[in-house]
Amino acid sequence: MADVLDLSGLNVDDLDLISEERGFQPDEDEPHKDFPPTDMILEVEGRDIHVNKQVLADNSPVFKAMFELEFTEKHKERISLTGKMYDDFVNFLYTFYYPGREDSITENTVLKIIPLAEEYQIPAVKVKCEIFLTEVCENSAKNEEKHIKTSTLLNYTSFAEQYNMDSVLPFAIPLCAKCPAESLKVAEIDTKLTADMRRRISELRNTLLENELKPTLTTGKLNLKAIELFWITLTSDEKKKFEDRLVRKCEERSYTPEPITITFDKLLECIIVAERFNLKNLLNAAIDLASKCSNSKLKDKEGYKNISESTKSKILRQRVEVLEYRLCRQNILVSEYNRDFNLVKK
Repeated sequence: MADVLDLSGLNVDDLDLISEERGFQPDEDEPHKDFPPTDMILEVEGRDIHVNKQVLADNSPVFKAMFELEFTEKHKERISLTGKMYDDFVNFLYTFYYPGREDSITENTVLKIIPLAEEYQIPAVKVKCEIFLTEVCENSAKNEEKHIKTSTLLNYTSFAEQYNMDSVLPFAIPLCAKCPAESLKVAEIDTKLTADMRRRISELRNTLLENELKPTLTTGKLNLKAIELFWITLTSDEKKKFEDRLVRKCEERSYTPEPITITFDKLLECIIVAERFNLKNLLNAAIDLASKCSNSKLKDKEGYKNISESTKSKILRQRVEVLEYRLCRQNILVSEYNRDFNLVKK
């Protein structure tokens, strides 16, 4: 005899829990809990969404014309919306059907909602989406921890351009300009953005390169962020000249008693740059200099945690060699002193 599920004595919460555990799904034919039955049904992907005609007409001129003019839908109580996704349309309805509810606009839904707001001519929803995208891009521009994936950023920029969301572009374009050229290519910038938008990004990229990186190349002053952004755009000759300048700074400091040209922070940045871009001559020179520095002072700097364990080990090994040499040299000097002193005594 088949096992019988005994549901006696269980309350509603217990039944919900059992349903979740056994993978039971709600009946798709039942009305959505946020859209109870009224005077109109929208059928999307074969599922029903109960809505009120007047609410739709008050917000959308498209729905208003559909219900009030001589369209076939005027006297229907059920309208099938082809080419739409159920979840996307529900999130779209949330943005205006319930005043004040904006939680449906997220990074996962905003690009699905914008085309629907355009199709059904609801400017207020477009404005909400534009504000959301502007804030996301602005926050990313101000805070590196809120980084936007390159592919997502290009989508935001494309939609902002396509749907005339002008407040998004002043933040989105600079973010695109600071993306590595290869990542933009992989994210299909050529197909996602118009030629005019690609030109604007390219022009800004060149300006940033000129203003931020050229001083670094010509003076040897480190701007780690600029180097990371534009390294891929440099010629082999420019890369070599840049490395040579930093090598000279490390070597100059290494043989000078006073810290004339490079600080602990800049020394650590040299190591980070050398590791990141495989600059072997710079890495060797920086390790040599670091091995002669105070270990406690180096470790106290924020940049120390960003260098590799391999490089830290090399610095320590070389520091031991330096100390052994100094100790050996000191012993020799002491021995020579004692010898000379004994000769004087005689």
